[in-house]
Amino acid sequence: MNLVYEALLIPENEGGYSVFFPDWKSSTCGETKKEAALMAVDLLQTDATYALANGQRLPKATFDNALEEASERIFVAISTSTEEAKAWWPWVTTPEAAQMLGVTVGRVHQLIAAGALRSMREGRDVHVSRMDVETRLAVPPRTGRPVGNPLQHSVGRVLPLVTS
Repeated sequence: MNLVYEALLIPENEGGYSVFFPDWKSSTCGETKKEAALMAVDLLQTDATYALANGQRLPKATFDNALEEASERIFVAISTSTEEAKAWWPWVTTPEAAQMLGVTVGRVHQLIAAGALRSMREGRDVHVSRMDVETRLAVPPRTGRPVGNPLQHSVGRVLPLVTS
């Protein structure tokens, strides 16, 4: 899908330019107009990719936003898709990880606590490393009890072997 959003290019008193996307309520900056415009493309690509990868709705594009004194309108266009965004974004939500692994969300949290899956918290959401989930799918853990000495008692003593 092709996306086009209006951004406001605002000259800064100290030099350089700020770029503000009213629809996304996000901004970036650059030393020159060209650098600020390139940073705006990168910001829009990142914001849209994050939103699509995490199932969020994209804001409706509005145009003819009010200009501040000395500011200019620029139009930033990108091309992306949900599939592309999910492949690019290195994190999945815990429900997505659970669905991919065929386990419950509670089990995903256990795997995170055990250090088997890397995670990050963003606000109230926990995201799991997509690479860790895909690695776990490619090399599934062995089922059953951990391998150990079958003669060892649960307290840690080795029982004598009795032969008659």
